[in-house]
Amino acid sequence: MSKKDTSPNRKEKKNISDVGSYLKKVRMQNNMSTDKLALHTKIREDNIIAIENNDTISHIPHAYYRGYVKCYCLFFGIDATEVLEMLPQHTYEIPKSSYSPVNTFQVKRSSENRDESTNRQGSWIQGKWIALLTVIVVILGVGYQQIITQQEQNRQMMTEDNSQHGQIGSIIDIS
Repeated sequence: MSKKDTSPNRKEKKNISDVGSYLKKVRMQNNMSTDKLALHTKIREDNIIAIENNDTISHIPHAYYRGYVKCYCLFFGIDATEVLEMLPQHTYEIPKSSYSPVNTFQVKRSSENRDESTNRQGSWIQGKWIALLTVIVVILGVGYQQIITQQEQNRQMMTEDNSQHGQIGSIIDIS
């Protein structure tokens, strides 16, 4: 199936009364049923029908509605930004403070607002832990080496004691 370039130009944009009827017109021009569109876009069929009828979908947030419209547009090769601009601003607008100019749908979380001093402090703490672990490993290594040295000295002393006292016991000749 070939997808036509159906992006709304300036003249056509003025003639579009609503987003839903425009998207439905595009879908019908491409001979696509709502169930096949749902299969390809992973948008539920009842949500597609609601979008085409300009109904609000009460069980999803407005950002999801915008995402569905964007997905719908991208599937047919339509410029999604122009269509999203045609949505009623009072209902489907994303607040300016919550999006990045690179990706309109990337919402910042307050827990992600970390400045460089926090990152430096985290790496400083991480460096302290690494230094502490290094010291512990060195102390354990030195202690182990001393234990091995002490055991070696004990063996040498026992060997010297045995050689000084001579052989203990008697040899029996059974001939």
